[in-house]
Amino acid sequence: MRTAAENTGAQIAYDVAYSVLPRRAHADAPGLRAEFGESPDGRAQFYFAEAAKGRRKQPRAELVSAVRGHTGRLDGKRDYIVIQFPLFPAVDLLADPSGGPAPPGGYVLAPYFLAVVIDRGSNEVRCFVLGQSPDARTTLRRVSPDKNVNLGRGCEPNLEDFLALLRQYVTR
Repeated sequence: MRTAAENTGAQIAYDVAYSVLPRRAHADAPGLRAEFGESPDGRAQFYFAEAAKGRRKQPRAELVSAVRGHTGRLDGKRDYIVIQFPLFPAVDLLADPSGGPAPPGGYVLAPYFLAVVIDRGSNEVRCFVLGQSPDARTTLRRVSPDKNVNLGRGCEPNLEDFLALLRQYVTR
């Protein structure tokens, strides 16, 4: 299982993936695209640090520096902004719970990646999170400012597989 400090970092990543960035993306996709176009890593780290401040936490420097930003073209119509979060130990909430007590507040199913997919013609925004699932695997979710929807089993938590999964999903 993971430590309380690791769980705090996972909670900060969760806040960025499920709240902070989806709200920002839906409010001003062109502005977000411009921000990340200048410095993908710097902007990803900025949002991680801001989410920590929102929880009145000081993020560990090694966590902030492990956050990465990526930008590019997903396909002929869409661009992407991806935040890659630090790898937090997966938790298997369905396994034998005798692995020790949970940290205060329970375990957080940490995100691995957040993708903001922006249609170049219309600026329509769709946000997706590849995160940990309760059985220590991954799940893909579509996230908006007011809800998130489980889209099913995800892929391995690496950037190439995540982008391939997004390409399959957005062309359906």
